[in-house]
Amino acid sequence: METFEKLFVGILLTAYFIGFVIKNIVTKNRIKQRIKGNSIKVNLLIVNSTLLSLLTYFCIFFNPAHLLWIHTFDFAIVKIAGIILTAMAFILGISTLVNIKDSWRVGIRPEQKTDLIANGNFIFSRNPYFLSYDLMYLGIFLIFPTFVYLLLYLIFIVIIHLMILDEEKYLTKQHGDSYLKYKNSVNRYFTLKLKK
Repeated sequence: METFEKLFVGILLTAYFIGFVIKNIVTKNRIKQRIKGNSIKVNLLIVNSTLLSLLTYFCIFFNPAHLLWIHTFDFAIVKIAGIILTAMAFILGISTLVNIKDSWRVGIRPEQKTDLIANGNFIFSRNPYFLSYDLMYLGIFLIFPTFVYLLLYLIFIVIIHLMILDEEKYLTKQHGDSYLKYKNSVNRYFTLKLKK
């Protein structure tokens, strides 16, 4: 099972980031504008997610026990949960990249007007790509439970949450009542039952 876990995580994480890179290139070429915001939070997220990814590849190719293994999570059922979460995150992330069309941005570009996307994955989460990111790294943590990974993951969650709060202010300014209505009907991370 250990070889399967490593191969599975390696393939999905690599494909996830290839999808991200392709989406960035395609969107930038289509709209003929920069898509990356210039905030410290965006840069911190990029650095942190790069560290988490490098740490994941380290765990795949080397002995992750050197990173202070958390034995409490070292059970087959936890690993299976990690595999399921990682697979769900991959599907959610890739489908969101398709669903968001040309409104895709990495951070906020306040000078650019984007469409409000409220269909597809956005009917159950206002932030499905961020949710996929969170689930991806949570799943990987359950497969490779180390204290180093946990620390980076907790920092990652905080940065994403702060970026979401900034984005909500921006979308409220840009879309006004349309966004407020959407915001009142769909939860920030996950909605089990659509509100009326």
